[in-house]
Amino acid sequence: MNEEHINEEQLQKKKKTLILSIICTVGIMLVVGVSYAFWQKTKTQENPNVIATKCFDISLSGKNAIDLPESYPLSDDDGMQTLPFTFTIENICDYKTSYTVNLESLAASTLSNSSIKVALEDNYKLYSSYTTTDKYFPDSVESRILTSGVLAKGESKTYNLRLWIDKDAPSTEQNKRFESKIVINSELATTKTISTLKVGDYISMTPTSTSYTVASSVTGNDTDQTINPSELNLWRVIKKNDNGTVDVISENVSTNEIYFKGETGYLNLVGTLNAIASQYGNTSYVSSTRSMGFSNQTEVCESIDACLADTGYETDVNLVSTALGSLIGNDSNGVADAYWIASRNTNENTQNGRFINATGVVSDEQITGDGASYSNAIKIRPILTLKSNLKIASGDGASSATAYTFE
Repeated sequence: MNEEHINEEQLQKKKKTLILSIICTVGIMLVVGVSYAFWQKTKTQENPNVIATKCFDISLSGKNAIDLPESYPLSDDDGMQTLPFTFTIENICDYKTSYTVNLESLAASTLSNSSIKVALEDNYKLYSSYTTTDKYFPDSVESRILTSGVLAKGESKTYNLRLWIDKDAPSTEQNKRFESKIVINSELATTKTISTLKVGDYISMTPTSTSYTVASSVTGNDTDQTINPSELNLWRVIKKNDNGTVDVISENVSTNEIYFKGETGYLNLVGTLNAIASQYGNTSYVSSTRSMGFSNQTEVCESIDACLADTGYETDVNLVSTALGSLIGNDSNGVADAYWIASRNTNENTQNGRFINATGVVSDEQITGDGASYSNAIKIRPILTLKSNLKIASGDGASSATAYTFE
């Protein structure tokens, strides 16, 4: 056998070996695959996944639809005497519902929107003065928002609508007409929380206490003094804290003034102001209280020498002036007046209590000095810290008329 023949024979053996090896490998792979399929298990959940909607709707009922076929221009007083269209909106489902009341002028309308007066309840103005919104009827002239609100489950609201031609309507409006329909838009009311408040917002909250007596033993005054904390019920946001609470200050100052007199009044000034501030709380909404200006002051001093001058009041002063743009506090008639801040000042001859004067400037009022006794009567303006978990019931916080309220 020659060398060439041997090499060819060996080559054939190598080829057979390679082919067998491949076949064996594939066979093993197939066996493994069948084994996996044989032992595979499948399971399903016992109960189905279900998503269903609940009732979300409002109802609208009304009477005395407005029909003035031969109307003429009226004064506002006369217009308010006309027969109204009375309608009621009711939330008939389980969820709190927000709504808007729109008045839509229909396609047949030819009177100018600036010639029609619209009154909802006691508020009236030209139809053209109301905010425009999307139309419900595609061929209508326009739609304008009259009011909006929120209804809880089962709650209802009744309105009286009056329309008349304005007394200043031009003569060119003769032989024209205005046709309209009330359209109610509603949606699921989202729950707003205290976290949505902004610095400067208005809040309506009434303190629980209606009377508090400030004893003469802590003021040095000749008699006890009484204040009414519940009279201060409008507040302004001055700070949002990292823990979710919110600091607010009274928009106004108290009606009653508080006298601090002599050494007794000076020693107890800060502690008494904080005690007074505590009376402006409401346990449903307020977590803590303080008199404006209280920081590192000792609330009650043991002696004149122990009451050192304090500058910590500047923290609150800067906070309020930055948030509201002014330190001025007004009384119930809107007249600027002075109010105490919890801070003492002393030098060799005088002991003073600090206050914000009627021009919004920090001033010192002498309480005692040179062994003499002085009497000072200044008003109260407390700061409250609101709880972090409060839910907003109504309002937008933009003004005193639309101040936020809490549930």
